[in-house]
Amino acid sequence: MTFLDSEKYDVEYVLQNFTKFDLFTSSIKLFKALEFPVYQNSHGENLDIKNFIYSYVNKNILFSVNEYDFLYKIQTISMLFSLDNKLQEKKTNLIEQSTNQVLFMAIDLNSSLRDRSYDAHNISKIINKIFKCPVFILFQNDNNILFSGVANESTCKENGNNVYLSDWFNYRNEDSKIYEVISQLSFGNHVQTTMYNFYYDLLYSISREYYVFPLSKEYFTYGCLVNEFNPLSLGINASIEANSYKKIKEYSSEYSNYYKEIYGDDYVDNSESIELLLIDEEENLLLEFDEELFLDFEIDEEQDSNLEDELDIEDNEYINELMEEADDDLFDDPLKLLEWIETES
Repeated sequence: MTFLDSEKYDVEYVLQNFTKFDLFTSSIKLFKALEFPVYQNSHGENLDIKNFIYSYVNKNILFSVNEYDFLYKIQTISMLFSLDNKLQEKKTNLIEQSTNQVLFMAIDLNSSLRDRSYDAHNISKIINKIFKCPVFILFQNDNNILFSGVANESTCKENGNNVYLSDWFNYRNEDSKIYEVISQLSFGNHVQTTMYNFYYDLLYSISREYYVFPLSKEYFTYGCLVNEFNPLSLGINASIEANSYKKIKEYSSEYSNYYKEIYGDDYVDNSESIELLLIDEEENLLLEFDEELFLDFEIDEEQDSNLEDELDIEDNEYINELMEEADDDLFDDPLKLLEWIETES
């Protein structure tokens, strides 16, 4: 048995027993089977999202309503381990991350079959904005696992904040192809010169085909359809209409949905992302919030002032009415006048 065969066997064994343990433990076992230099973290195991936000999210980071909607689809979230720029296990506090590290996490996703990929896509973006370093996430949903990462400015400047998803792998399905694909994530299979190269190679090795080989109308029109309209391939008596531009456009339109038809509801690309609440926007939001409070305070103060004026007018009118009812003798004795006023009041 070769090293790769033994590694594939370890991956197969872990996946077949994936549900026997909690997600944190199962994920650690999987990355160990993939020969990652894992230093198990003693904190951040299977947290609910509220505890995670309280414990690990910088208090300066705000989330929009849409972002919270996605975050609350997280059933549990775990901080697994991190690798530093020397590709060794990082034993420091995982809260203090730098751009020379990659953080590995696991998320148990509470989502429908229709929305699972869309939810994983947007949650990946939201989680990535929390940490300074790139994050590689293992998602679990209904006996399926998916891997994701975000190519941000610190990892891939030409594709800023693009999410890369793997396929969903059903670990209940004893298919050797699944074990082979996941085994491609093996630590030794990736470039280890720099953290930038390692992380991007990691994403590349597991990403869906349409991320790696995107199909465009130009490709269909001028590339893959060339042979389709070659007179030799169509025959000598091929119709001239087959070579028309209109026909090419029809083929191009038909095949441009190739990946969407294959993935169905699981198809999601980077044009479908939600807008994140970024730092500058957060500051503006806080400024607007403060201004609203200030305006509300001014309005309340003005209302209070108006109310006091109204009360003073009412009090004066009431006193005048009392004075008209008083006997003239009371004004000669101030003490009797005061006693009478108190009695009337």
